Amino acid sequence: MNGWSWGRFSVIATSVLLFSSVTSAQASGESDFDALDYIDPFIGTENGGMVKAVADTQGENQGGFAYDTTHVTGFSHTHDSGTGGASSMGNFPIFVQPNCPGANLTNCSWKSSDRASAWKRDSPKARPGYFSISLENGVHAEMTVTNHSALYRFGFTGATGNLNPVVLLDIIDLPESRNNGTASVDPKTGRLTGSGNFNPSFGQGTYNLHVCVDFEGAHIHDTGSWTNTTANIGQTKVSINSAQPASQFSAGTFVRFDSVPADDVITARVGVSFVSVSQACSNAEKEQPDFDFDGTVTAAETAWRRKMDVITVDSTGVSTELQTVFWSGAYRAMISPQDYTGENPLWESDEPYYDSFYCIWDSFRGIHQLLTLVDPISQSRMMRSLVDIYRHEGYLPDCRMSLCKGWTQGGSNADVLIAEAYLKGVVDVDWDTAYEAIVKDAEVEPQNWNVEGRGGLESWKTLGYIPKNDVDAGTEGLRTRSVSRTVEYAYNDYCIALMADELGHTSDRDKYLKRSNNWRNVYKADQTSAINGVDTNFTGFVQPRNADGSWAYQDPIFCSPLLNFESCYLNEDGHETYEGSCWLYTFFVPQDMAALIKTLGGADEFVSRLSYLHDSGILYLGDEQAFLTVFQFHYAGRPAVSAKRAHSYIPSQFNTTVGGIPGNDDSGAMGSFAVFSMLGLFPVHGQDVYLITPPFFKEVSIRNDITGNVATIRNVNFDPSYKSIYIQSVTRDGEPWTKNWIGHDFFAKGGVLELELGSKESDWGTRVVDLPPSMSEYAEDAPEGGLGSHIGKKLRAEGARIAILYAPFEASRRDELLAAGYSDAPASGPNDIRTYECDITSADSVRNAFTSITNEMTAADLSDRAFPSILINTAGYVSLSDMHLTPPEETLKHLTTNVYGPMLCAQAFANLYFAASKAASATDPAPPGRIVNLASKAAHVALHQHGAYCASKSAVLGLTRCMASEWGPRGITANTVSPTVAWTDLGKKAWGAEGVKEALLEKIPTGKACLPEDVADSVVFLCRDSSGMINGGDIKMDGGYTIR
Repeated sequence: MNGWSWGRFSVIATSVLLFSSVTSAQASGESDFDALDYIDPFIGTENGGMVKAVADTQGENQGGFAYDTTHVTGFSHTHDSGTGGASSMGNFPIFVQPNCPGANLTNCSWKSSDRASAWKRDSPKARPGYFSISLENGVHAEMTVTNHSALYRFGFTGATGNLNPVVLLDIIDLPESRNNGTASVDPKTGRLTGSGNFNPSFGQGTYNLHVCVDFEGAHIHDTGSWTNTTANIGQTKVSINSAQPASQFSAGTFVRFDSVPADDVITARVGVSFVSVSQACSNAEKEQPDFDFDGTVTAAETAWRRKMDVITVDSTGVSTELQTVFWSGAYRAMISPQDYTGENPLWESDEPYYDSFYCIWDSFRGIHQLLTLVDPISQSRMMRSLVDIYRHEGYLPDCRMSLCKGWTQGGSNADVLIAEAYLKGVVDVDWDTAYEAIVKDAEVEPQNWNVEGRGGLESWKTLGYIPKNDVDAGTEGLRTRSVSRTVEYAYNDYCIALMADELGHTSDRDKYLKRSNNWRNVYKADQTSAINGVDTNFTGFVQPRNADGSWAYQDPIFCSPLLNFESCYLNEDGHETYEGSCWLYTFFVPQDMAALIKTLGGADEFVSRLSYLHDSGILYLGDEQAFLTVFQFHYAGRPAVSAKRAHSYIPSQFNTTVGGIPGNDDSGAMGSFAVFSMLGLFPVHGQDVYLITPPFFKEVSIRNDITGNVATIRNVNFDPSYKSIYIQSVTRDGEPWTKNWIGHDFFAKGGVLELELGSKESDWGTRVVDLPPSMSEYAEDAPEGGLGSHIGKKLRAEGARIAILYAPFEASRRDELLAAGYSDAPASGPNDIRTYECDITSADSVRNAFTSITNEMTAADLSDRAFPSILINTAGYVSLSDMHLTPPEETLKHLTTNVYGPMLCAQAFANLYFAASKAASATDPAPPGRIVNLASKAAHVALHQHGAYCASKSAVLGLTRCMASEWGPRGITANTVSPTVAWTDLGKKAWGAEGVKEALLEKIPTGKACLPEDVADSVVFLCRDSSGMINGGDIKMDGGYTIR
């Protein structure tokens, strides 16, 4: 979320969540491991609980402190985490000056712009529960917190002159939204109190906050109030109203202390409350009775460590930087929403109250999924809080902060959270009321859908989409984002349908499933896209539509980094997508990826288009809609590409620099993306689905805090250099697991998911039956089969009857391979395909197979001219290794498979042909015999690491010429076809990775890979009667590769 501006990236604060969720771990076998050592709060964001004490800086300061600033204006106690857009909270800052020049209060600085002091560049230190910084005015400030209070410790070792420290309280907040306020000082105790009314940073309404400050460590010299540049000694109270805007008028109270030694410290205890001043003071007194700064820091760290054993990693070989990215991401993701239970003055309830859902549009894609894993109790309390907000406010929020309704950015995405929590078995939630709430979102439009529910429901129900400039009479809401709202509403309805199905509400299920197809209504099949006038060669994108059904237009790359990046926010001219382009939103169909893949042209075209999204500069990973696109290759049967994409973003965009995340952290959303990517199980929000990729660690374990069960993901052949990042096979609790996804029961029940890794993409997780769930059925055209299937299909289409020899290791997949290769070819008659199990490297096996073929040649067959006249040898074997390291058995395997096998098959075929020819009559002579052996470009050139393969394919050329010479006089011609890399399923896996295919094509003059259909056409040509004068020849299908 980024309401108005992108802001800057590096904002930090200090916190301890004694009341909430914290994740961390112990590295396997490292008894002295401390996850806090790998948590760096300076990485691009802030961290905190209800109270988050930090130095506030001038400039971009959404969360208080930003590393790319120079001056500190105060130390405030309440912040929201990494929100972007406008600054948030930062109420009632205090500021310390070592003295007033000449001991004259008039010479002190009071307004924030005047009092700002430069901070020393090497001084900031941050750790969970602790933050410190040194200022050029000589003050060294340290701070720590509990749930509702903060402790500040101010030292003066860098100060000069007489020390009579002045501590002021300012009735202001970071966004300068103050409407009114008061501040008081007790001249006897020095206690500073204040109350104020402020505006939320990303919503409507106002909120009241109260503060209470006590001191220890020095004697009071005098107290008073101040306004703008004037101090008023002895005045105990000051008030400000709406006629005195915060941008122009400042006021507060102060305490000046007697002279203190330079090595002494003054401790300030600050309590806050949304209820009253007295409760703010009570909070501080209960939580910090002894002003024990060191004890509070220790308690904070103890509280974090107590939570840290939820996740355990074996970090053997993994860099410190990546460990820091992981643990810091987990830390940031656990900060919001925040537990305000007992601090909600709006209604009475026994239910928990959580605030800073800031915003669900950001958090529903990662933060809550992580909480569900590592802190299911907190996730339960948050869901209960959402339901209770519905009870009292009438709708679920899409965004909420500071007790106020926040702006809705897209759909009603609390629906997604509720449905997913139900599917994953989150406990202790009133599910009947929760279901009532999400159905109301789908059916009842609020008067002001800027802050809750959905707008345009009449159009949604009648047109099946949100039209551009929707009239939606009698309601209040921005008439923008028609495209992004349409695809989000469709997914919201799908999630409701999932919950309805589980609850047995079948009519609701069917209704919402139907609505979830509405994404199709904004898909314009003929829409093209260009970048700088150059066509992207992809057609079909989501586009805005008018209420009359006609199409409007938004450039598909508009609102991407390539075109008007900052043009799609929440404003009147915010356009038809929100914080993203039509290119990006075209991929947002997580409910029916099978249908989307078909719509976009099939799996290969989908992979190509999704890769282009990532490579072209259109995608910005700093917006949460981009998260799932990193892993959507799974749906096209390419989980290996997802794994490679994850590594392309970590650590390039997620690292340990102060700007080490793309954009702002969005309340920890960026942290959750990093954690899930590195865990190797990425959640599909709203569904009970985790997409499997290899963890960035040798092993990761997560303990369920309710059941105590432990789920472990273990890499076999783990490579910390991340060259072997492709899954070869998977077992779950020792049994084969071929699906490229897994459900939440793995975490609930516990177990071991073991991933065998390799350096090449494999066929694991690529079958249709192994793809993630989808509303529609996946196309059954994958796998396409190899060259043999394409050649057999072409011959069959020409009227040939086919006998297929398949290897013993393919026996279990015979039907699947047969269906993949021949299901769409026209049948030329009954029994036109026969199959025989045969090991072509065994003379006995080949003999038996051809005997079976001979025995099955009936009289009817012969009369129908089913004559054994064509043999195609397509079986082959290749493995790569340096010649001096090639094992002897590998060389032998190349020769037996690629040379000996074709020789045995050709011998058996020739004898069968000769016998059948002899039996043929003069009136019905035998057709000409044809043998075509598949060679390779490797038969003509030397290829690195292909020594045994090159030798075997060169032998095929010689063997074929001998067949042509000896058997030509007896009616059989023999030829070879030598293709370059053929773009079969196997070829795509071997050469389809990013950069690999491009490097290959650069070496081919035509710039194209060899399509299997091209090879099949050449083989069929050699089999025709008209090709009888081609004998002992070779057709090079290499685009000119071997002429260079």
